[in-house]
Amino acid sequence: MDTAYNDGTSKYLYLNPISLKRLVASGTQLKRFNKEIGQAGFNAAQEVYAEHSAKDPAFKKILDDMRAFQRDQILWNRISELVFTQDMASLKI
Repeated sequence: MDTAYNDGTSKYLYLNPISLKRLVASGTQLKRFNKEIGQAGFNAAQEVYAEHSAKDPAFKKILDDMRAFQRDQILWNRISELVFTQDMASLKI
């Protein structure tokens, strides 16, 4: 399982920049989702999660554990990964 996960993640990380360059070279305009669309999608997902959590204790447990993990990761990313990525993006490599 770990090997499959690592292999999949490695391929994903490797192929993303290649695909991005191909899209841009073909004239695709890349745009960020506006915040309203992102917020609406997030809110809709929260409603679905709440419905499933009310019906299924196992789903609720997994969701609660995942949310705790996400909060920790968001904290870590704000301090470490985000700053590093922004700094690297400003450098000429």
